[in-house]
Amino acid sequence: AKKLIGNYFKNPVILKEYLYIAGQTQEIYFSDIKAIKSKNGDIHTVYTQGVSGGPLENDLSEIYYIHISNNQVISSQQISNDQTSSAGAVIAVAENNTVSIAWREGYSYATQSGKTTLHYVEGDGFQSWAPQTILTDDNTDYLAITLEENVPVIVYIYKEEFHLRKKKSALWSDPIAINKPDIPKNELAKNAYNIHLFQNENNIYDIFYLGMQKTNEYDLYTLRASVDTETGASAVVNTQSVTNRTGQDKIIDYKILKNSKGNYQVFYIKYEYLQNGSYASRAFHLLFTGANAYFKTHTSALTMFVDNIT
Repeated sequence: AKKLIGNYFKNPVILKEYLYIAGQTQEIYFSDIKAIKSKNGDIHTVYTQGVSGGPLENDLSEIYYIHISNNQVISSQQISNDQTSSAGAVIAVAENNTVSIAWREGYSYATQSGKTTLHYVEGDGFQSWAPQTILTDDNTDYLAITLEENVPVIVYIYKEEFHLRKKKSALWSDPIAINKPDIPKNELAKNAYNIHLFQNENNIYDIFYLGMQKTNEYDLYTLRASVDTETGASAVVNTQSVTNRTGQDKIIDYKILKNSKGNYQVFYIKYEYLQNGSYASRAFHLLFTGANAYFKTHTSALTMFVDNIT
């Protein structure tokens, strides 16, 4: 990790490292890294640590957490600890510095059994962590977390539908499916991944995700939902494309920042297909208001190809 001071980056902070010697040590990898900045300026990171190899090594993957303060690692914790595949961790930090982490685990590649369920834990980011809570009872896909007045809210895909749960003191609300009234399943959630969740107004949530509504047509979508965790009522207020991509163009990745309630800065990478059959991979930036997109502009030169690491 590096910190930008003025026009310069400070020396990098090494979060984790392993020495690999071919034939003598396992090859460790880090993936699905997410980091957020808490109100006091500290950086909190979650990631998956795994072992390279065949499918059986997937059972060795675990979720880890790192706390950075004043350009130093002050806490490094293993969050999950089982003999099944763990992945997809998300993180939120409240104003009192309570750290909330959710992830998926439970399927064993070695025994080809088990279910990938949603797990949650919270703590002080050091040695004090509450017991894990399992929030689903069957296979669970992509998830996102946000805070509503410092209370964690999680949205996740369960049986091809978006579901939402909110923590109430020590308990969680019952899971609430976010449905359209005219269909039995939410067709938008069926192919959704890379999810972000934001609170808009009271009981109104904005969900952003990459998805494929038609064969090979990937786009960035938003779903505005009204969800009342007290009554269990939910409704889809609006769904739409954020980018309005056309033709064979594909949205392959994005980052999003909340500007204010209902307003978001969106950065995304689009494959633009050309007349000669090739494509250009370019970065864009827009302001999204929940209904319209403004000043959609390239953030890279038209001759510069980018990827989701650039």
